[in-house]
Amino acid sequence: MKQKLKYTFSLVFGIMVFQFWCLVHPYILTFHEQNQLFLFTADYWAQRIAVAGGFADYLGEFLVQFFLYPAAGAAIVAVLLTSIQLLTWALARHYNSSYVLSFLPALLLLALMGDENTLLSYPVSILLVLLISKKKKKIGKTIVNIVAIAASYWLVGSVFAIMPLLLINGKDKKAKGLNVLIYAIAAVATVYACRYFWIPQYPWPTVLNGINYYRLTLMTLEVPSLMYVIPVTVLLAVFFGQPLKGQKQRLVINSVLAIGMIVAAFIGHNKFYDPATCAILEQNHLVRGSKWQQIIERAEQMKKANNPAVGTHIFNNGLNLALAMTNQLPDKMFEFPQTGVQGLLSPWVKDNTTCATTMEAFYRLGFINESLRYAFDLQESILNCRKSGRFTRRMAECNLLNGKYDVASKYIDMLKHTLFYSDWAEKADKCLYNEQMIASNPKFSYLRSVRLDEDFFYNINEMHKMLGKLVLHNRSNKLAYDYFMAELLLMGDFRSYVANLPEAKRMKQNPLPAGYEQYYQEMQKKAAEGVKTDVTTGASVLQN
Repeated sequence: MKQKLKYTFSLVFGIMVFQFWCLVHPYILTFHEQNQLFLFTADYWAQRIAVAGGFADYLGEFLVQFFLYPAAGAAIVAVLLTSIQLLTWALARHYNSSYVLSFLPALLLLALMGDENTLLSYPVSILLVLLISKKKKKIGKTIVNIVAIAASYWLVGSVFAIMPLLLINGKDKKAKGLNVLIYAIAAVATVYACRYFWIPQYPWPTVLNGINYYRLTLMTLEVPSLMYVIPVTVLLAVFFGQPLKGQKQRLVINSVLAIGMIVAAFIGHNKFYDPATCAILEQNHLVRGSKWQQIIERAEQMKKANNPAVGTHIFNNGLNLALAMTNQLPDKMFEFPQTGVQGLLSPWVKDNTTCATTMEAFYRLGFINESLRYAFDLQESILNCRKSGRFTRRMAECNLLNGKYDVASKYIDMLKHTLFYSDWAEKADKCLYNEQMIASNPKFSYLRSVRLDEDFFYNINEMHKMLGKLVLHNRSNKLAYDYFMAELLLMGDFRSYVANLPEAKRMKQNPLPAGYEQYYQEMQKKAAEGVKTDVTTGASVLQN
């Protein structure tokens, strides 16, 4: 009966983890999927398995491809963390250790995964170490365990360091200390041999921290301190015995442990799930899915909650795009704090997140070459040097639109070796060298009609001029016109704004959008009163 109750608690934990990822933070999962491109090829397997921890990395990336669908990703993480808890408990039973304490490593992993740069290969490595340790206990041969330790380093990476202790049989009273020493020597020798003979290109900090545990390891040579703590908590959960035999005493201890871990979980959530970062990743997720109205609604909620992301240019990139795509940019733009022209279209920033929304805006506006450049740079800015299904597809689309079929074919062929992009790749393959097929595609046909087909000099500081060229090229491009007028407002160029208002009527915007009319009347009134309006900040200053 007690065993069934414990399994019930484990099941409830798994359900709660699933709900946490599915309902609260699904966008962190899709962010991981965005920053890798898992390929079903022999070369891809060879690249991953070539370094220590490569098998766990390969298995982690295989699972992450399902994160494209948040519910599937949430289920995978729930099963993973619940399995870690159950395996920790299975090992701890040898030492009559606390069942409650077996949840600690899984809870800390849940907190750590709030850092969007923590790769799934890390919890996968923890799981494999626990699984191997549990299986090897049944064999109990020292030489076999030494081989298991050596092989495990290449399979899971540096977290294998806890195996010398986990491989000791709890019921075996003979020479435990000697076996631990032998296993520890085998572990150290394995790391040194691999470092000098197979992976000399990696610095020692990266080797010891785990080559593929954290996205920034190669850049910073550091990982979050919690990555060192979690393996220790596994040992604590396994070897922390239950010396008190009385039922009441055990109940008190377990209750204190449970309360302590719940508090630790809340602290970990507040530390690793930064509200501003979460807001940006959520918006990135919604922009990718073209969920424009949801973006606006979430922005309104975050504004009321004083989320620190609101009012930053990266947040405004997504919000203003959503307003423009729903024909609300003229009316609602200044209902939110604006950050100048960078709030419309961001200049290039050397990371794998900031400019993703600007890439989408360029694509929809008709700046196909700029969208292509941003997609390429975003992919090359992934700090563990992986590729991206999202950005690879965008580069394929842009090259198709530009008629660069040889280049497009390269990206399409890559996507054919994926699980969730292959259907799109097969359809796109039919468009190669087929102008008729492209013309029959509504999206491609429209984008070709609005894209500039003449050379021009790109300058992010003169974006209003380039937007003006888009409007002149195709006067039905309302998105470009709205961005153009918003750019003039944010620049404070009242004269140009008024001069270009008649274009709205030529685009059959009758009546004139309330936002355009409102700003026109307000600026005209203030100009008559001798007031100069700085629309970037909303401040007003008297002219001398």
